[in-house]
Amino acid sequence: MNTLLSKKYILPSCYLVLSYVSVSAINRYFSISQTTRNGSFLNLIWMAGIFMLLTYAHQTAPRARVLGYLFGALLAISLTIGRIVYLENSLYSFFFPAKSLSRHLTCFLGFTVLIGGVVSLLFACLERLEHTDRLEHAGLWRIYRLPSACWVGVFSLSWLPCYLSYYPGIYSYDMDDLTNQALGFTPFTRFHPPLHTLFWKGCLSLQSYLPVEPIIIYSMAQMLFFAFVSARVVQFLIKKNFHNGIILGNILFLALNPTIALFSFIPTKDSCFAAAFFLLTIELCELVSNPYAYGIAKKCSLRLVLSVLLCCLLRNNAVYALLLSMPLILILLHRNRRKIAVLFLFAFFCFFFIDGVLYGALGIKKGDHREMLSVPIQQIANVVVMDEETLTEEEKMQIDLYLPYEEIRESYNPRFADPVKILFDTETFDADKLGFVRLWFHLFTRYPGNYINAFLSLNLPYWYPDAYAVDEYAKREYIETFIYDYDSIGYTFERESKLPWLYERYEKLASYQRLGRKPVVANIFSLSMPLWLVLFCGWVLYFKHRRKLTLILLPSLLLWLTFMAGPVSNFRYIFPIHIQFALFVAIALQPSCLSIRK
Repeated sequence: MNTLLSKKYILPSCYLVLSYVSVSAINRYFSISQTTRNGSFLNLIWMAGIFMLLTYAHQTAPRARVLGYLFGALLAISLTIGRIVYLENSLYSFFFPAKSLSRHLTCFLGFTVLIGGVVSLLFACLERLEHTDRLEHAGLWRIYRLPSACWVGVFSLSWLPCYLSYYPGIYSYDMDDLTNQALGFTPFTRFHPPLHTLFWKGCLSLQSYLPVEPIIIYSMAQMLFFAFVSARVVQFLIKKNFHNGIILGNILFLALNPTIALFSFIPTKDSCFAAAFFLLTIELCELVSNPYAYGIAKKCSLRLVLSVLLCCLLRNNAVYALLLSMPLILILLHRNRRKIAVLFLFAFFCFFFIDGVLYGALGIKKGDHREMLSVPIQQIANVVVMDEETLTEEEKMQIDLYLPYEEIRESYNPRFADPVKILFDTETFDADKLGFVRLWFHLFTRYPGNYINAFLSLNLPYWYPDAYAVDEYAKREYIETFIYDYDSIGYTFERESKLPWLYERYEKLASYQRLGRKPVVANIFSLSMPLWLVLFCGWVLYFKHRRKLTLILLPSLLLWLTFMAGPVSNFRYIFPIHIQFALFVAIALQPSCLSIRK
């Protein structure tokens, strides 16, 4: 009788209340005017739709509901806190005045209910697909059976129009520093990966032998590398008998994605690292699907070692991400664990030998230590800017040892650490590192709120879904496509676009003008999408009891965490994860193809 009463009256009443809370959350979040509130017809439609959503979500399996609402709560926290920090660069208004706390908790509950209900239904749909085998192999199209060389040609040709529109190439980002090092004007440093600098130096050297500009040589070589990696992805999906539609989706994503076309020839270390990191992900797919066969195959072992080594040599923070990934991979993989551990350790040994011994013998200097201190420097600067009147004279003097105190306020930018970081006295830090740690910890005990605000604000676009990709504070370009004026090396790079009409279209995309006007498209190309896509795919795999496959996502998630310690949010940093979107979705949708061996 009680169960019947609950189904007939109590549950519908709860759903009605939660529907009202969800509509209130939507109104408050988007600051909808009074005319659309308080029982307006539009809100009644919203309430009816959410009521039906909750009713259907309740009919899903308990596991789908629990995981769905947990994901909804996680995203709701990001939306609720993120909006406050995005508007004010502080969490103060979350708690004060007291009535604001209830409003923000209402937003959190409303979004949890709304997002959780949607995710629960998605999980239920995926479960039905799993049981009905609708995603099982449906027979490969003959066109997919092209050899790898043909796929390299397909992808290269698909990106060629983009390159021709930017002919002879792009000379932005760190290319001025890179060229100075390559030509011997300044010494090599490990701030720019020496391997990447040597590659550019080789392109410059070829100018004496080939009647082609170095930037053209570089662009073509990098584009071929990207095409090779993309071909490797397609061959992997075919080998594992993924569904035709999933394979086609990956091909179209890689071939037609405008950001991939641009980064395929942009001469930045992030592009080369993105391709190497993508290769590593494919190797992890092979490893996780069959660790025993993978461990004993010499070709597989060599590919794993080379991909790990290449990633570490092209990106310093990749070392931390992969070092943290290795123990978890070894814990969850039972077969051939010792052999796999040896392969990882050998790759890391090679890297530390090259980085510590070989580079040192060649006189390649380490990067400035302040590059690793973006967050601590920003937190101390936030204390100076927000609470200067409460600092003692002794504290001001201690801060002045490392940062010129009087210049901090003028240089501070809540979303960009470089203006303050460039003031940091590295020599004093190197002479007394413990003193800086003591100062940082002392201020942390006095101003924990400032430290939290500074950390959340610095790289907020990486985790807040509604942040605009071109931040109003940092003012960093979405994709830099210009050419520096650089005459000191003896020649200049000048743009001679072969497709001017296409160049104008890509420029609108690179500036985010075209993307930012389209809601769904803007979210796909946002800086926070890598985090939420990786988390969602991981959630799906966990729901489908494919926990070992989450290891494929682990390096990307840990790499994202290293970006949170960086100086600014920028699309080129998260591009190595963005390029893998279609593959992650494929693995989440159809993991049965990977035929995991225990």
